[in-house]
Amino acid sequence: MSARAASTVHTQGDDPVSTSTPIRAWPAAVAGAPLPIPPRNNDPADAAVRLAALRARLEPPHPHPHSHHGDDDTAAHPPPPTSHPLHAHPTVIPVDVLPPRDLEDARAYCDDACLRRFMRANAWDVNRAANKIRDTLLWRYEYRPHETTPDDVRSEAVRGDCFVNGFDRYGRPMCYVKQRNKPENVDLYIRLILFLLEEGIRRAPEGVEQVCLVADLGGYNMYNALPLATMRSAVHVLNNYYPERLGVAYVVNAP
Repeated sequence: MSARAASTVHTQGDDPVSTSTPIRAWPAAVAGAPLPIPPRNNDPADAAVRLAALRARLEPPHPHPHSHHGDDDTAAHPPPPTSHPLHAHPTVIPVDVLPPRDLEDARAYCDDACLRRFMRANAWDVNRAANKIRDTLLWRYEYRPHETTPDDVRSEAVRGDCFVNGFDRYGRPMCYVKQRNKPENVDLYIRLILFLLEEGIRRAPEGVEQVCLVADLGGYNMYNALPLATMRSAVHVLNNYYPERLGVAYVVNAP
């Protein structure tokens, strides 16, 4: 989960990747084809092509609208070859796994802001972003962080170590984490952290996509520290399933 500002765009290398064909001339129909890292000046036309390629990978292409499939129609509209990029890669939305209700949630999740966040976090690489979004949708289907209720995490929340309160000067919801007590249930504690993150995202004003984190380590010690494996798992979840959601993090009372 990047701590860069929302306007930051990732680039790779000092020079644009050279190609014999201008990027802006590539049709959006070549969804899934490898696209080089965008140039440093963040060409809007290049970004638009990449976003169009990612959108085209969200779900399987719709069948041809013609209802008659005679010999003439088959000749005029041949089926796409299996080597077409849309067939060479799995769809971003796992339509073969999600039930109808979760499928609608996945479609709503994959809005333009979401696609842009994953593209920024993956250096505007279409294939990498598509794979990350698919992994995220499968994880959300299994873990269901968006359906966690206050009652689900009440036993850890009542300790008052984690909460969401107010906004920073840029309108980002503020999430507070105080490491004062050892969690009684580590798994429930992690779910509480994700519940607060989801709640902060829901409270964000229109146009604000990130949250502000304040970590108070005033009571941190070896006794109440989370297990290393748990911390690694939490970092993995935040980096891979909530990219570009952290605007800034402040650590106070560090030991």
